[in-house]
Amino acid sequence: MLTALRAELNGRFAAWSLPRRPALRRAEEADWLFCTDLPLLMDAEALTAALEALSLVGWRWERRGGWLWLDHPLQAPADAPDVPLSEEAACLVSLLERHPGGPEEPALYRTLAKASEQGMLPWLKLCRALHREWATRLRLRQPLPGKAIPWIRAAEACVLQKQRLR
Repeated sequence: MLTALRAELNGRFAAWSLPRRPALRRAEEADWLFCTDLPLLMDAEALTAALEALSLVGWRWERRGGWLWLDHPLQAPADAPDVPLSEEAACLVSLLERHPGGPEEPALYRTLAKASEQGMLPWLKLCRALHREWATRLRLRQPLPGKAIPWIRAAEACVLQKQRLR
């Protein structure tokens, strides 16, 4: 789910004159997609120009020491493949189908996209944690993230595809 954004960043990195390829990692924080050590590889003027170029194409960034935290608006999955869902993902979809209409939650979408790249066990662990959280929300009469179903289906398809490639 993050492949195109990662490829975009790597393409930009390749176009800049750098002593080595920057590290590019999934950010563990919910508000960011990636982190990179790009600031360690560029002088201040080149880095300012690079950050302006990233901002022009929709990237949001924050510099913390030698690291740069990056985020980009995610596009909702248009047509997630119709794959059989794991029990854990099916439970999430079932909850959302029975309780539609909640708010958009971009941090959740980032979390789902990042988890889809980590493999089956982390994915199932996240699904279980979300199920517990959403059950608690329902008991407290709080809304669930209404538009998360396509994200869950797309993430599950990503996880399954990754597992087949191994």
